[in-house]
Amino acid sequence: MSFKRNSYVNKIRLNFNTQEKSISINDNDIFYLNGVYYKYLYKSVNQNLNIKDLIDLLEDFLEDYNLEDLKFISSNEKYKHRDFKLIKAYMESYRSQATDCLDKWNIKFSYNKKGILNYVLKKSAEDDQSLEKKLIISKDKTFKYRISRNNESRLILNSEESFNTSKNSYNSKISALQVGLGKETKYEIKRIVYKVLNSKKIFLDQKEISEIIALK
Repeated sequence: MSFKRNSYVNKIRLNFNTQEKSISINDNDIFYLNGVYYKYLYKSVNQNLNIKDLIDLLEDFLEDYNLEDLKFISSNEKYKHRDFKLIKAYMESYRSQATDCLDKWNIKFSYNKKGILNYVLKKSAEDDQSLEKKLIISKDKTFKYRISRNNESRLILNSEESFNTSKNSYNSKISALQVGLGKETKYEIKRIVYKVLNSKKIFLDQKEISEIIALK
């Protein structure tokens, strides 16, 4: 699959392994799913090329594939279906300032008794922690998580992210610390409007974008 952003195209390779119920990405990264979630994604993503469900699967790892801008089109299906579960995952990445240094990551997922994603931990073989995500609130169709990210000990992000899968609301309060500079920035991201529009084209031109903005 390819995703176009401004002047370049970002491509990721997907491979579905039905026997292992796994999806590998760019050869080295692999996500293991339970049977019902794998079956759903095989049809939705592999056969029907549903990008929103792929974004939902990779929600916490989008920045690893330079797809973080697509977070807001996630289908949130894995929160709507309590029987959809990620079992475990494995990822590899080279450091941005040391391209000869390869990090190998093990990702743990856990669920509470109601089948809701409760905890995510991304940790390296050297015990470095890149991501920790904890469920704070789960009520009706509203979810709230506390998320900590450590990007190569250069940028530390702490956030509280809440969303409603029925109302399509989204709100995130973020604190970003640039370690070398000792500079902390706080900001908030909030979804103001959510609309689904039909289009005959995958890539929208400036006119269509303007029309969407005008609907606010």
